[in-house]
Amino acid sequence: MQMRSFRFKLMAVLAILVAVVVTPMALSWVGLQRSIHYAERSHAAHEVLDAHLLLAKRGERLLRHVQTSGSGGGDPVETARLRRTLDARFALARRTIAAEATMAGPAGRAVETRELERLEEIRRGLELALAGNNDTRWRELIVLTVADERATAEAADAASRRINDTVQLGFAIASVLGLLVGAVALLILQRSLQRPLSRLTAGTQALAAGELSHRIDMAGKDEFAALGRDFDRMAENIERQASTIADARDLLEGTVRERTSELAAANARLEDVAERRQRFLADISHELRTPLTIIRGEAEVTLRGAALTAEDCRATLVRIVEQAQTMARLVNDLLFVARTESGEPRLIVGRVDLSDMLARAADDWRALVADDGGDIRFAAGAGAETAAIEGDADRLRQLIHILFDNAIRYSAGLPRLELRLLPSPGGWTFMIADDGIGIPASEIGHVFERFRRGGAAAGQHADGAGLGLPMAKAIVDAHHGSIRIDSAENRGTTVSVFLPDAARSRAAA
Repeated sequence: MQMRSFRFKLMAVLAILVAVVVTPMALSWVGLQRSIHYAERSHAAHEVLDAHLLLAKRGERLLRHVQTSGSGGGDPVETARLRRTLDARFALARRTIAAEATMAGPAGRAVETRELERLEEIRRGLELALAGNNDTRWRELIVLTVADERATAEAADAASRRINDTVQLGFAIASVLGLLVGAVALLILQRSLQRPLSRLTAGTQALAAGELSHRIDMAGKDEFAALGRDFDRMAENIERQASTIADARDLLEGTVRERTSELAAANARLEDVAERRQRFLADISHELRTPLTIIRGEAEVTLRGAALTAEDCRATLVRIVEQAQTMARLVNDLLFVARTESGEPRLIVGRVDLSDMLARAADDWRALVADDGGDIRFAAGAGAETAAIEGDADRLRQLIHILFDNAIRYSAGLPRLELRLLPSPGGWTFMIADDGIGIPASEIGHVFERFRRGGAAAGQHADGAGLGLPMAKAIVDAHHGSIRIDSAENRGTTVSVFLPDAARSRAAA
C-alpha cells in the first residue's frame, strides 16, 4: 500500500486544482470541435444546396436555349458551352455530395448513394426534357433535393446551437463543481495540516511543562505521523532517563532509610538486650536469694553447733545439695526463657511421638491423683495415634509437667482433668482442661509474665515462683508453636498447645 504522505496529499490537491481548471477547458474544446463539425456539415449542406440551385438554373437555361434552337433560333456554340457548364454543375454537385457524405461519417455513405442516384435521375430527366419529351420530373427531384439539403443544413445549425448551449452549461457546471471540489480539497489539506501541527505543538508544550508521560500517539503513515513517532520516542527516552534518575534517588533515599532503620533496630535490640540482662540479673538475684539464705542458714547453724556428729554434717550437706540443685534448675530455666526471648533457644532436637508422651504423662499423673479420688482422661483424635514431631523431649516433658502441675494445683476439690490430642493444619494440638478456680479476666493477659502470680493462685497456694507458665510459653515458642489459655473465674481453665509436625518444624528451623 502506498504511503499516504503529506507530499502525496499536496500533489493530490494540486492535481485536483489542475483538474478544476482543465476540465472546463476540455469541455469547451470538445464542444468547440463538435460545433465546428456541425458548422462544416451545415456548410457542406449549403454547398450541396447551392450546387443543386445552380444546376437547376443552368438546366433551365440550357432547356430554353435548346427549345429556342429547335424553333430556328439559338447558336450551336452557345449550346455546347451551356452543356459544358451544365456538366460542370453536375460534377460540382457530385463533389459536394461526396464531401457532405465524408463529413457525415459511415452513415453518410447511404445518403451519398441515394443523392447520387437522385442526381443521376435528374440528369436523365433533364436529357429527356432536352430531347423534347417535356419531362418535368427532374425539376421535382431538384426541389426535393433542395428541401432535403435545407433540412440537413437547418438540423446541423440546430445541433451546433445545442452543442454551444451544452458547452456553456457544462462549462458553468464544471466551473461550479470545480470550485466546490477545489474548496473541499483545500479544506481537507488545511485540516490535514492543522490537526498534526496542533498535536505536535501541544506535545512540545507539554514536554516543556514537565509532562514527560505525554505522548502524541499520532497514527498514520505520513511525514507528520513519522515526526510524531520520533517525538514520542524522544519523550520516552527522556522519561526513562528521568525515571532512572528518580529510581536512583529513591534507591539512595531508601538505602539511607533502611540503614537508619537498621541502626534504630540495632539500638532497640541493644536496649532490649540491656533491659533483658538487667531483668535477668534482677530475676536471678530475686530467685537465688531464698536458696542462698537457706544454704547460709544451714551452714551457720552447723558451724555454731558445739558437738557435731557426722550425721549432723551429712544432713546439712544434703539440704545444701538440694538447695543447690534447686538453684541450678532455676538458673537453667531462667537462661532458657531469656535465650528463647532473644531468639536463641538451645534444644536437643529429635523425633518425638507426642501421642505416646502425652499418654505416659497422663498415666503418671493419674496415679498421683488417684489416691485423692481424682481422675485424668486422655483421648487422641482420629489420626493422632502417632503424632510425630521434631523437638526436645526433655523440654516437652517439662512443658507437660508444668501444665499438669498447674491444673492439679489449682483444682477446686478433687482433680478432674481431661487431656485431648487432635490433628491440626500443619501440626498437632493438645488441650488440658480442668475444673479448677480459673483465672479472672483482669489477670489472664498477664499469666505469661515471669514471677507474676494471680491473686486467686497465691491465695490457694502460697508457694510457687510464678515461672511455670512463662517457662511453658518459652518451650512452646522454642518449638515454633503457640499456646492459648481460655479461662473463666470458678469455671476452670483450658490450655491449648499447638506444635508443628516434623516437616513444618524442619522448615521453620
